Amino acid sequence: MKLSEVPQSVNGKVSFDEAFYHDHLEVLWEIFGEDRVIFDSDWPNSDHLGPLDKTIGLVRAFVASKGRAAQEKYSWRNSLAAYRWKARRKDQPGHTR
Repeated sequence: MKLSEVPQSVNGKVSFDEAFYHDHLEVLWEIFGEDRVIFDSDWPNSDHLGPLDKTIGLVRAFVASKGRAAQEKYSWRNSLAAYRWKARRKDQPGHTR
């Protein structure tokens, strides 16, 4: 599950307060679990709602409450399984050589 395009316009206003989206994100987290969510953005499609850093910040703030292991899974570990990518440099996460 890609957690992207979280900000929504309600009555012409967009909130970048994580608390506003927390319950919705929690439901998605419970349905898919920490092993099946990955980082994503809907850039540039989300630009009409606000800057990319604020959009990404919403989910990062939520995932931060789940602990470091969950943050790593969301940020990159789960993408190993989803995309089967291989680290090509020693300084990349997931490098095993």
